[in-house]
Amino acid sequence: MTFLDFITNEIFLWIVLCIFSYLYGSVNNAVIISVLAKKDIRKQGSGNPGSMNMFRSLGFWYGLLTLTLDALKGVIPALLGWFVLGTQFSFVGSKIGLYVCSTIAILGHIFPIFYKFKGGKGVATTMGVCFVLNWWMTLISFVAGVFSILITKLGFLGSFIILGLPCIYESVMCFIGGEIFGGVVLIVLYALVIFMHRKNLVRFFQGKENKTYIFAKFFKKKNNPAQEQVAVSDADTCIKRSETNEKPEAEIVSEENKEEKAE
Repeated sequence: MTFLDFITNEIFLWIVLCIFSYLYGSVNNAVIISVLAKKDIRKQGSGNPGSMNMFRSLGFWYGLLTLTLDALKGVIPALLGWFVLGTQFSFVGSKIGLYVCSTIAILGHIFPIFYKFKGGKGVATTMGVCFVLNWWMTLISFVAGVFSILITKLGFLGSFIILGLPCIYESVMCFIGGEIFGGVVLIVLYALVIFMHRKNLVRFFQGKENKTYIFAKFFKKKNNPAQEQVAVSDADTCIKRSETNEKPEAEIVSEENKEEKAE
């Protein structure tokens, strides 16, 4: 067997692409971008290292960059799996390689080996896979999802809408076309995303879910640095007083005046 025969061997290609898909999916763009911005997303907002928390905590442009890079984690493995595996070196025929590599990439995003298996919720990466399967329907559902977030301020609801239409539609088409494996995979992936939002659902029914304002940073005025320093100083003073049980000066003066009047 020559070297060329070895690297084009189907088993070898399956192993390489599956490993690549998982490692690529494990790269958490939210963590990398936020750390470079000196605002670790794992310590901001909900603490979830995903694009929605980036929108909510760091602003629109950080969120958009994270969303795009996370979507590519679904697009690239899906295209590679489709082209190289299944019907080899062709975008015509079996999509089994697409579904397998996509699923592994999404699992890498949710359970990344580089971050102690604590990742995002898989929305953007799954959206990237849906874009490969049906770009126009994914685009329509994305617009609908964004509008729902703007109206309801509920990020998880927008995520369900963005993925619901393409995942359900493509799964039905798979079942009709006899591609049972693909239909099952899409249903499982959508169910997995919903499961990853279980805490959001609990908070929502308790009336405690965080609001998502995608464009908030565009309209938020920056505070004067001097005012921020005074605020920080006042906050530190309050904390120290609470720790030492020291009363504010105004309260001490007020108590002294009361004692003088009583005398």
